[in-house]
Amino acid sequence: MSFLYPNRYFSDDKIGSDNDQMHINICIFIILILGFVQRTILFITYKKELNAFISTYPDWVFVYLSTSGLEDMLCKSLLYLQQSPPIPNIMFGIAIKLFGWPYGAAYTCIILQNIMSLISAVIMFRILCFICRRTYVNCIVVLIFLLSTDIISIEFNHFGQNLYESISMTLILLIIYSFIKLSRTNQLRFTVIIGLFTAGLALSRASYSYFGVIPLIFLMLLNLPAKKLHLACFCAVILIFHGGWTIKNSIIYNTFSIATTTFKGGNFQLGLVKAGLEEDMIELIMNEKKLYPPWFIALTEDNGMDILFPPRYKPYIPENIKKKDNKIQAVLKGTNPLGNTIAIRVLSDQYMSAYIRFLLKNPKMIVIRFLKSYLVFWEPIRNYAAIQMNLLYIKPVIKNSFRIDLTIKHLIDKKLPEVQYVATRGDYIKKKEKQINLLSISILPIIALTFNILAIHILSPFFICCWLINFKKSITKQIVRLDYIFMAAIFMYAVLVYNICEYGENMRYRFSVEPVIWIMSVYSGVCLTRLLQTRKWLFFPVSAANREKQWIKFCCHLVCKNKIVNWFLSKTQKEN
Repeated sequence: MSFLYPNRYFSDDKIGSDNDQMHINICIFIILILGFVQRTILFITYKKELNAFISTYPDWVFVYLSTSGLEDMLCKSLLYLQQSPPIPNIMFGIAIKLFGWPYGAAYTCIILQNIMSLISAVIMFRILCFICRRTYVNCIVVLIFLLSTDIISIEFNHFGQNLYESISMTLILLIIYSFIKLSRTNQLRFTVIIGLFTAGLALSRASYSYFGVIPLIFLMLLNLPAKKLHLACFCAVILIFHGGWTIKNSIIYNTFSIATTTFKGGNFQLGLVKAGLEEDMIELIMNEKKLYPPWFIALTEDNGMDILFPPRYKPYIPENIKKKDNKIQAVLKGTNPLGNTIAIRVLSDQYMSAYIRFLLKNPKMIVIRFLKSYLVFWEPIRNYAAIQMNLLYIKPVIKNSFRIDLTIKHLIDKKLPEVQYVATRGDYIKKKEKQINLLSISILPIIALTFNILAIHILSPFFICCWLINFKKSITKQIVRLDYIFMAAIFMYAVLVYNICEYGENMRYRFSVEPVIWIMSVYSGVCLTRLLQTRKWLFFPVSAANREKQWIKFCCHLVCKNKIVNWFLSKTQKEN
């Protein structure tokens, strides 16, 4: 982490004074202390309830290798791992071996997420210092993010099982920070660091298996003195780490895929089921029986589609696949989990093929389902804590964050901020609860979410278009930098991979890019301010005397735009 500290650059690339650096150090200290104190108080205060909740669900792990396998044969289990990326499994396995199961592992995962949130907050602050000179304003923005119920709820969710979400959030911020440093210094070490973090991202969160193309494109766009060397180093790092894991899987399982999960087709299948499109998918499969193996057709006819994890698929799997799975089970002494079997991968591949054919024949239905998922994606992240096992949670009030009028109404009616709870006894459907104070800033994240929606859907497209078409190039070049477009590309990648298949838990997936959204919103506000302060913008000059009038006109324009967005979304919902 030492490479984070030498930076003294501000938004205009001028070197900051020692006084500036002192203010930065003070803000970092405040962020770390307040975040640490909040997490420590919550952990100590509700440890008794946490223990009771864990004891209700001693087998709360769903996405990792089996606890017995990780504890007794960590290296061998990782060698045969294919269902999910290795880094979270390594961290989880070490936690089990060092601190025991289930309480020690749960404590460790929660604490690790606390630490990664603090690290992410510091990196977020450092990135904001590139954009905005107001050091203490940046500090306040980061504290609103760090101390919010949204972040706390994910850290305690499933007793720390969502460790991979925090890892991906931290790595994405490190990639952005390194890219900004590279664009200003042209130093080769930052290219290597970007490659390391990009490979680590794919090995931590399967959704980012194909992410490497984004930084590669933007490295090509940078005006680097030795561009070929930079690109070669970036690709070499990706090939060594991400490529090495892919080769390992291809040798053991005789199949090649750069995806670090075997569930990709299953995720698409489950998303269609949750969206109510199961019957349409089954009809398509039955009409194209020749395109699928007989065992898959028989399985679909007898059981439908919602059978990826229940063992209903087992009798239909070909014998040669069963034999391979039995050999692996023998090597792992029966500890290989259901999701890590070859049978699951083969079945998931069939669902992936079926989904692609369904997409090609029913693009409108897929687009409508994508828009539904996108609405859920923008729900408050804390809403997820109410639909899954969670110690600390709220009862959701905001369901459609685009309905800003309803958010204002809820504020007036004092339904916001939401009441905060701790579960006193674990129950997956209905928790016994008591009202608490999570020591979080409740109302400010709600306001921030509204601002983020406006900034991402109105300001960002405008500035991206300005950059793409080089409109008023001499002006936009100093207002909209390439790092802004890089962050926008990361956000759009996340929007695509998280909403094209999943439906129902999409607000949780926003967690990994939530700080990117906040940074882009601040960046958009800074760009807008610079644009309004410029003598020439759009098609008319703005003098200092007329600047206030133009601000009023622009705000009215934003309100009208928001009405158009809400009208479009309401029409989409009516059609569905």
